[in-house]
Amino acid sequence: GSSEYSKHQMCYTWKHLRQVLGMQEFYRNDKVGIVGGITHIFQLHPTGSKMRIAVGLYDTSVSPEVTIGTSEIDFYGLTHGSSTCRNPEYRDVFFRWNPEVGDIGPHRLEARAASWAGEPDRSDNTARMTFLIEPNDWATEVRGDPWDMTEATSSPPAWYTDDISSMYGWTASAYTDSVSGMFEGTVNRRHLDDNRMYLNLNSEEIDGDSYHYFSLIAKTQQNCDVYLGWKDSNNNTGEEEIGELSSNWGRTPVADLSTEWQGRCITELWLSFRLGGLESMPVRVGWVRLLNGEL
Repeated sequence: GSSEYSKHQMCYTWKHLRQVLGMQEFYRNDKVGIVGGITHIFQLHPTGSKMRIAVGLYDTSVSPEVTIGTSEIDFYGLTHGSSTCRNPEYRDVFFRWNPEVGDIGPHRLEARAASWAGEPDRSDNTARMTFLIEPNDWATEVRGDPWDMTEATSSPPAWYTDDISSMYGWTASAYTDSVSGMFEGTVNRRHLDDNRMYLNLNSEEIDGDSYHYFSLIAKTQQNCDVYLGWKDSNNNTGEEEIGELSSNWGRTPVADLSTEWQGRCITELWLSFRLGGLESMPVRVGWVRLLNGEL
């Protein structure tokens, strides 16, 4: 008791006990879609009170750094008896952060507390953490269901998943469901250059100015080119080659359609797997993503 008391009798050094990382509340807005908070817990070993101590959270990933939030906290000191030790005081500070599309990517954050005259050690007044802001996926955020090829739970279509609304140029008898969460079908040999897999938009429109980074992971029995086609709200159509696939699982490069979709509202979206051959072609698709930013 008495030795512990004397040890901390003159100690005013900050101790950053822990950082509670991760979004505590989630809301949706027109940009990145997340409003969140980071709670930082400050600890002090006091023998007396200290009021209006400045604390803050800062993003040091950019120059000049960005102030996310500031606050002030008070410590009142703890009473003790002749046979009891002093215990540290704790204060929670909640910093609200509203990331936007331009914030997508990694961020180096620092939580800091101001020092004051007589503080014996000012080297531990800062705690550092890394935070990753990921882009939003259109199907998850707007449609309310990602294009992850999960099987339909009731009244499934012939191709087993509601993530696809209709098919053209595929062999009707060749759809299978041997692996959960995966589309499995075969392009008919008569439609190797004009087949279509229509993605289910659930009657929603895609804002081409916001969401225009497209990719998918899939495999095909033979090497083939993958095309993405679309129709907009003015009934204009277009298509773009977005990559190649082979018999090995692969992800197409992220296609940036910002130029093609500028000012457009997309009302239909389809994939086409094209092969310059004569045989039918089995295709498997794991997931499809349309993002509002790129990591």
